[in-house]
Amino acid sequence: MSGLAPGMTGNGNQTLLETYRANTEDAGEDDVPRVMVGVGYNLVQTARQALSGAESTEPDAIRSTLDETEFETVIGEFSFDEYGMPEPGQLSAASAQWWNGNQQLVYPQTENASELRFPVE
Repeated sequence: MSGLAPGMTGNGNQTLLETYRANTEDAGEDDVPRVMVGVGYNLVQTARQALSGAESTEPDAIRSTLDETEFETVIGEFSFDEYGMPEPGQLSAASAQWWNGNQQLVYPQTENASELRFPVE
């Protein structure tokens, strides 16, 4: 799973959850957005940091910032390699399991993570 899993911390995860809950009709205090919301939020965070670092909308300035910056996003901290991919080993996808109708983070182990259940119940 890429993006967001319940229980992830840091780099804007709490802000993402609060914004989602405040702007989603009928969202409860424990509701979590779909994984793709985290992916989109990560992309916006990266673009925002690249534009702020470039201090310009000129393509060369943005490209330089993308090449030289370590980005802090809801899916982790990373920089880009020469091919425009996250540097190997910097990101590892969050993993969650469905328990009793709810997603539970099992990796990475944060203060909110649960133990991996096998076999899955």
